[in-house]
Amino acid sequence: MGLKLTKLGQKSVFENKLHMSIYVSCGLLGAGDVVCQGCEMLVNKNLHQKFNRNRTESMFLIGLAMAPFGQIWYFRLMEKLIPGAPSMEIALKKVLADQIVAGPVFISFFLFGKELLEGRGGSVGITELKDKFLPLYMASWCVWPPAQLLLFKFLPAERRFRYLAGVTFCWNFFLSWYTHKDLPLYIGKEKKK
Repeated sequence: MGLKLTKLGQKSVFENKLHMSIYVSCGLLGAGDVVCQGCEMLVNKNLHQKFNRNRTESMFLIGLAMAPFGQIWYFRLMEKLIPGAPSMEIALKKVLADQIVAGPVFISFFLFGKELLEGRGGSVGITELKDKFLPLYMASWCVWPPAQLLLFKFLPAERRFRYLAGVTFCWNFFLSWYTHKDLPLYIGKEKKK
């Protein structure tokens, strides 16, 4: 993937919103997991936890799979469904639409897809949805509406990307921790609780 980025040239990649969405989504999910695992290793240093590459690859691939939906939702559908100049009313409508439509889609896809990619199968994915969807959805209401209100209403366009990337990184760190906290730690080749 890095070779493709080099061949396309940095300027043309960042001009194409889909490419940018894919790279940012993959990168932020992967980076959130890498930092999360690093923190877990620091906290659990007496257990000699090893870095779980499959976990990070799964997070990265989830970002790859979810980016096209995000691109369509944020840059096409939402703008068509809720057009208008930035105002508090427009911002509130966009936040509400995002939480009602995109939030459940992203969380469901993430929970189910993560289980498939990490090799635990569809039945575990459904159990994961039943057990963790509602707590994650409630947590998303605590994070995203305030973050998006600030984004849609108050931030100038040139600052939105960095701000959103920072919030997304923190959210992805939380997603990684929350969805892996009950799984065994990877200690060398054996798994321990």
